Amino acid sequence: MKRGLYILGSIFIFLALMSSVSAGLFDFLKPSGRASSQLQNVSVTIVGANAVTIGGISIPAQSPIELNAITVTFSVWVNDSDGVNDINTTSVTAEFKSGLTTKTSSCPFQNNINTKAANFSCSLSMSYWETPGTWNVRVQAKDFGNGTMMNGSSTFVYNSLSALVISPLTLTWPSLMTGAINQNSSNHPTIINNTGNFNGFVAITAYDLKGETSSSEAIPASSFSVGANGLQCTSGITLTNSSVRSTGISSNPGNLSLGGGAGQANIYYCIPLVPSVSSQIYSTKTFGSWTVTYQ
Repeated sequence: MKRGLYILGSIFIFLALMSSVSAGLFDFLKPSGRASSQLQNVSVTIVGANAVTIGGISIPAQSPIELNAITVTFSVWVNDSDGVNDINTTSVTAEFKSGLTTKTSSCPFQNNINTKAANFSCSLSMSYWETPGTWNVRVQAKDFGNGTMMNGSSTFVYNSLSALVISPLTLTWPSLMTGAINQNSSNHPTIINNTGNFNGFVAITAYDLKGETSSSEAIPASSFSVGANGLQCTSGITLTNSSVRSTGISSNPGNLSLGGGAGQANIYYCIPLVPSVSSQIYSTKTFGSWTVTYQ
């Protein structure tokens, strides 16, 4: 009986020890009580997320002034739903563009229209020689919140100006013999300065040259030809009495101050065959001076 109790007691102790040892050995197989994932709250405050908008751009047609520049001034409003304090007032710029030409300027702050919109004034200079027609206008502005650059766009028309100055004002020939051929003017070329921005061709309205002594005779306007180079005698444009004749020579608008032919065109005159008329001076005194213009 005692032996049996002893054996049972021994087994009980053994199992208790094994249970304790197992708990220590295999704890790593059991959950540690720490979560493998965890929820995290996120909070972000956005300032100035609403980008600015631009409007109110209105520019009437502009007219150049001969040999001068004009200033085109217009107002634009910038709106930011986050408030005027979010508008970067030094970021507002204006741009005029036509073809390959781009002109830019800053637009200074003028005043607040309300709590969300501000007024700016833009000014750009336009020279007399710049391209006539439609110009594209773009205004840009940024806000402080996210620095977004926004565009406002419009157009305006820059009118055409036909204006010129020629030199010399008097066209002359040396004393000529009747029947002589290919007689060039003694003071050519006539230099035509385009003092506007008209883009077309040089045209001439010629008149017969009346004899100053014997008014019954005249040298017909058709005795003269014009051209842009030394071929005016053989392949130039023949003039016609009292009629506008295009020379086909470009008006060549450009900045005259640059020199080098910018804004200039040259015309050469020739009498291919001197007509059979009496010896005297023939001039424009009776029928009027020839007119050089653009068309």
